Amino acid sequence: MPKYNFFSFTKRSLIAFILVLMIAVGAVFILNKINNSSSDQIDYPPLWACGDSIEYGGQSYATVYIGTQCWFAENLNIGAKIAGAVDQTNNGIIEKYCYLNKDSYCDEGGGLYQWDEAMAYSTTPGAQGLCPSGWHIPTHDEYTTLERAVCVNKINSKIIDKYCFEIDSNCSADDGRHRWIVASAYNSYPECLCPSGWHIPTHDEYTALCALSFPYTYGDNSIGTGGGGTDEGFKLKLGGGSGFNALLPGVRGTNGPFGGMHASFWSSSERGTSAWIRSLDEGGYTVARRREDKLYGVSVRCLKD
Repeated sequence: MPKYNFFSFTKRSLIAFILVLMIAVGAVFILNKINNSSSDQIDYPPLWACGDSIEYGGQSYATVYIGTQCWFAENLNIGAKIAGAVDQTNNGIIEKYCYLNKDSYCDEGGGLYQWDEAMAYSTTPGAQGLCPSGWHIPTHDEYTTLERAVCVNKINSKIIDKYCFEIDSNCSADDGRHRWIVASAYNSYPECLCPSGWHIPTHDEYTALCALSFPYTYGDNSIGTGGGGTDEGFKLKLGGGSGFNALLPGVRGTNGPFGGMHASFWSSSERGTSAWIRSLDEGGYTVARRREDKLYGVSVRCLKD
């Protein structure tokens, strides 16, 4: 009789069994994937891009790409409403004002915030503040970049544009008024509009003149640039075509009263007890830049990091 090697037979059987088991498990896995493909398939969302909305604090915010920057296209509206007569405090609760203390104004035009609250009590330019992660409170310079992005007035050569008070003949008497960006010739010429050997005075040079000429100084908050540009303010408002879509939700004054028919936005750039803002008026076409008391309550826009 032939002799069988029991161990060899058992080893071959075990290998065959393992192979069959592996094939069976693989088949079950494949069938299960096929059966679940129609009902349990995971749809991964596409990557977020500027222009898409962003969910934050229970609200959806539109975004817009302007020039090289990605902005909220709506005013921030986060936090619990408090009365306009009360200052916002660092109490661990996000607080906001609503124009005339009415929720409907916050729903439409966003909340109003004192500077410290908007900055989440940081003093760092470009801080996240109350904005979502990956966004921040714009700096003074970043707002300037926005203004330049929507500006239509460009100069490629030393072309002089001037304004005359009321009538053209006044230009012969006082040489006209020039927009700063034109007077400086877009920084393309060291003398700007002045003759060779002369220049447009700096802020410090005018300050030195004032110190010699006047027995008083101006308060810090009175220093500003007024209305800048030609139509930037119009373009930044709702319907202006830039997509920034600024509304005019008003502001909260330092002692609690509200003022309407214009909009102001905090920057994260401070100076003492004041900080830089941008303001738009109902009928105005320009953007006002000035330093405002941090106790004012104004709107907030967020800028992508």
